[in-house]
Amino acid sequence: MPYYSFKEIWTPLFILGIRFYKCIENDRMYIKFGKGNRKPITR
Repeated sequence: MPYYSFKEIWTPLFILGIRFYKCIENDRMYIKFGKGNRKPITR
């Protein structure tokens, strides 16, 4: 998937290196720890 299909959701956890992303195409949520890969959050 190309990177432009994700929107970053800003939270204060950004300071600790934890980032949340939302896929624009299917509204799934992903989490990223530091420099690792994005992993889906199960609902």
